Amino acid sequence: MLRMIGGFDFPSEGDIKIDGVPMGGKRPNERPTNMVFQSYALFPHLTVEENIGYGLLNTPMSAAERKATVAQALATIQLHQIGARFPHQLSGGQRQRVALARAIVRKPKVLLLDEPLGALDRRLREEMQTELRALQQSLGITFVFVTHDQEEAMALSDRMAIMANGNVLQIGTPRTMYERPASVAVATFLGKANIVPCRIVSSVGKRVMLDASGLGAFIVEDSRRWPAGTTAALVLRPEQLTLSVGKPPESANSLPAKIDDRTFLGNMERLRVQCGDHILQVDVPAKAGALREDALFLSWLPNSGTLIGTG
Repeated sequence: MLRMIGGFDFPSEGDIKIDGVPMGGKRPNERPTNMVFQSYALFPHLTVEENIGYGLLNTPMSAAERKATVAQALATIQLHQIGARFPHQLSGGQRQRVALARAIVRKPKVLLLDEPLGALDRRLREEMQTELRALQQSLGITFVFVTHDQEEAMALSDRMAIMANGNVLQIGTPRTMYERPASVAVATFLGKANIVPCRIVSSVGKRVMLDASGLGAFIVEDSRRWPAGTTAALVLRPEQLTLSVGKPPESANSLPAKIDDRTFLGNMERLRVQCGDHILQVDVPAKAGALREDALFLSWLPNSGTLIGTG
């Protein structure tokens, strides 16, 4: 998709418009786009300033204007003090910033980013995510950012699209797609999800009764009409589930449960819980380590989770 927006490949049908202008037949250098690659693609024999200013050489700018524009780009990425260095003298994070500065120096309308943080370690990647978002907001440029990292996608985007095999599965805000996934594929791609296969027993108003093999019957809230007998899947996030020693209120769905395994994750524990024939994941605060009884109850409210048709 990035290659088509940038003009390196062409769609077999349809057209691409940027700011309302059709891009059909336009070459990469004729489009208001620039690309940032995962490999940075910096010229090793050029200094930081020369790398950033390279794209300005074929513009009608004077030497003084180019120098001022490069200085402004360096200031934007907070690297004005290393303009005379060469790429091999920079850290991974600095090289990434230089690649960004080179891409924005010509003020494109769309900046294409092809997994630009993939080569960085986790700490630096998280720092760069914050910087990228701040940079986008300050410049007002549209960023199209490709990543396979779910957390990165949700942290950076205002709107996101999940694709598989060349097809768009869903487009929406990160919150909408996490809380209301349109398919099981989207639900399992974005974060952890318990997928409970079930069958619709009845649907009256917002009250939908489900039957899940190995778990029994329970109630969910959903405003859509569901014909009886429809096969579906209930998506329950680990944080939507509650474990307790005492029986939950009648208003909640509840199941007998037994802790099968636990993983300590710092501020929380992720528990593998046996419920009938199913193993479900539950996130609990780390201080809940006292939950060691075999006779527990797993519960969730009817308005928790998302019902997805599968039949």
